[in-house]
Amino acid sequence: MSENKKRVLHIEDDPDLQDYVAAIIGDKVDIINASSLKEGYDSLGSSKFDLILLDLTLPDGSGIDLLNSLSERVASIPPVVIFSAHDVTNTLPHVEEVLVKGRFNDENLLTIIIDLLKI
Repeated sequence: MSENKKRVLHIEDDPDLQDYVAAIIGDKVDIINASSLKEGYDSLGSSKFDLILLDLTLPDGSGIDLLNSLSERVASIPPVVIFSAHDVTNTLPHVEEVLVKGRFNDENLLTIIIDLLKI
C-alpha cells in the first residue's frame, strides 16, 4: 500500500467484481477488499478509510446494517458509495452516491470516486 494514496474499503462478496473494480480504480487508490459484513466490520475496526464502496447483499447480511452502525464503529465516517444490484435511494445514512450494477460505466465509477476523494 502506498502512503500517499487514499484508502477505499470495498465490501463485495463477488471476487470477479472486486478484481474488476480494482482494475478501474486501483491505480488511483489503495483498495482493501472485504467479502462479508464481518470482514467489513473487522476492517473498519482496525483501519481508517477515506471511502467505502458497499454492496447491499452479502452472505452474512445486508450492507444497510453496516450503514446503520457506522457511527458506533468509526470516529470519522467516510463517504459511502452503494454499488449493488439493488436500486436504492441515496437518502440512506452516510450514502453519497448509488451505482446500480449493470447500469454504470467504468468512467462513471472512476469519476465518482475521484470527486468524493478529491484526487
